[in-house]
Amino acid sequence: SKKLKISKLLNRIMLINCKTILFSSIDDIVFIKSDDVYVQVFNPQGSELIKGTLKKIIKLLPKYFIHSHKSYIINAKHIVRIDISKPCKYTAVMDIEEVTAKDNKIKEPVQIPITKKAYKKLEDMFS
Repeated sequence: SKKLKISKLLNRIMLINCKTILFSSIDDIVFIKSDDVYVQVFNPQGSELIKGTLKKIIKLLPKYFIHSHKSYIINAKHIVRIDISKPCKYTAVMDIEEVTAKDNKIKEPVQIPITKKAYKKLEDMFS
């Protein structure tokens, strides 16, 4: 399984497995999704599955990363807009796309739920 290391000095992450060590800018991370004892780290080039929990990873990341929902961490720098449906139900629309249709051709922007608490944290970044 892969391991994640973060360098605040270099503003870079290092994804380590037995065959390669991948380097990427922390800013390139669009979002991180929880998957049991693993997390999937998404950037514009694709995603990497690594062992870990959101709770541990959020402590290592800069303050512009928000634990937006029990299963997600989002990078506030990659939010395009926030859709509000029903009273106080927020969804972040990110600046990368995913294939959502059955024919695997139609791409839609990635949408991630945001709790009211996480929205408040995001809003506070603009005050």
